[in-house]
Amino acid sequence: MRKIIAVLAAAMLAMPVSCGKSDDKKDDKSRYFVIEDNVLVGYTGKDAIVHIPDGVTEINQRAFWGNNTAVAVYIPSSVRKLDENAFWSCNGLRFVDIAEGTETISECVFWSCPALKDVNLPESVKYMDDSVFWAIRGLTLHAPENSYAAGFAKDHRFSLDYTPAVYEDEAPGKHITASQYADMDLTEFEIGSDIAAIDANAFYHCEGPAAVTVPENVQYIAPDAFGYCTGLKTAEIQGCRDVRANAFEYCKGLEKLTIGEGTVSIGSWAFSYCENLKDVFLPESLSELGEYAFEHCSDDLVLHVPAGSEAEKLAKLAGLDYDNNI
Repeated sequence: MRKIIAVLAAAMLAMPVSCGKSDDKKDDKSRYFVIEDNVLVGYTGKDAIVHIPDGVTEINQRAFWGNNTAVAVYIPSSVRKLDENAFWSCNGLRFVDIAEGTETISECVFWSCPALKDVNLPESVKYMDDSVFWAIRGLTLHAPENSYAAGFAKDHRFSLDYTPAVYEDEAPGKHITASQYADMDLTEFEIGSDIAAIDANAFYHCEGPAAVTVPENVQYIAPDAFGYCTGLKTAEIQGCRDVRANAFEYCKGLEKLTIGEGTVSIGSWAFSYCENLKDVFLPESLSELGEYAFEHCSDDLVLHVPAGSEAEKLAKLAGLDYDNNI
């Protein structure tokens, strides 16, 4: 098998995500929007922050399908309907703001957007299909109290906040971007000291690497970032604050996991279906262990935790075997 070595440093990475707005005089963003009779049928741009033009009344099927560069999307008040699959599989999408005016959100609009964390929904919404947010964990819907959207959130057991969210880049700096190395034949790689975050699906289904070290400069590991890296045998996370839902799901070869001081949160299903995982070392700093984080791991799984720590309490609460050999 051909050997590929990837050094994940500044020279090889995509441009960092930016919260700033570009100068329209220098770069007319409208040329990236394909609009027919006020219906947005496609988007060809690569911006992280996307403002859909005012005047668009409908976002057509698959308009953003598979777009991995959009991180935040703003939908104007002129839009009345989001058609089915409009944002399906936008792996990097974290934030959506839907202005007052939208009435219908059709089936599967945001299906399989694993990084999606916050969606602002308006009072004008009258219908949302049950499948709008399928295959997303850790999502918070922001909606007016007593609105249809708030009722939808409650009925579908999503986290609900009555205050609109404001998008801010959680990890300013260079990212390994969504799906950047997905399905690649990487046998070795190094995550550089200049990397601030690892976005959703970044290494999804990279079968080759046997070991990964995530340095302490990485602030979060997004959902599915290392999902299905079946050749991975050892992982060391050196203090990354937030390991999110499904981050290492189905790493079937993973045997040993070491998480260093500084990690605070491990999301739901983060290491689920790592069927050979036997030894997990957890830090004293850990304060949150998501539901089913170690579901369907080895029958011999043991969590090694500091005596009297919050990690020990979390292990007990989850009904997982543990010791203090750390």
